[in-house]
Amino acid sequence: MDEKEIKDKLLIFQKNEITEYVIYKKIAKSTKDESNKKVLEKIADEELKHYNIWKSYTNIDVKPNKAKIHFYVFLSKILGLTFSLKLMEKGEERAQVNYKDVFDVIPEAQMIEEQEQEHEAELLSMIEEEKLNYVGSIVLGLNDALVELTGALAGLTFALQNGVLIASSGLIT
Repeated sequence: MDEKEIKDKLLIFQKNEITEYVIYKKIAKSTKDESNKKVLEKIADEELKHYNIWKSYTNIDVKPNKAKIHFYVFLSKILGLTFSLKLMEKGEERAQVNYKDVFDVIPEAQMIEEQEQEHEAELLSMIEEEKLNYVGSIVLGLNDALVELTGALAGLTFALQNGVLIASSGLIT
């Protein structure tokens, strides 16, 4: 891998780190739960450190990806904090594979990859979201309703043997 290819990869890593820093900071600002806010700010600080390490090699300031920032901040407001952060982590896993390309040239790359894996998994597992506490109850309730509806329709089918009457009773149920 020549010097230009390495620098291009580093610029991509740098852009990802600064983008994630801004995303975590913005989501932290809009989060009400203080413990979640601290977790997000800690992750953001890690991302900024990684950005500065890459910048020390490229000597170039990189602007964050505004579309990606708006997307994840919007997603966190609509679908919840946990969902959007897990989706973001999937993207980071792909980036970590690319870190291996520069292990030989840049000694800090391996350290950054390890930190990405350890800290973010650890910190994201600490995030508590109220919505998630009720998901199990919602699924069990829907399952119960589905079983009861199916049982009612089976009973009506044997008792009435009239398609229109069974369909009407099923809709009412």
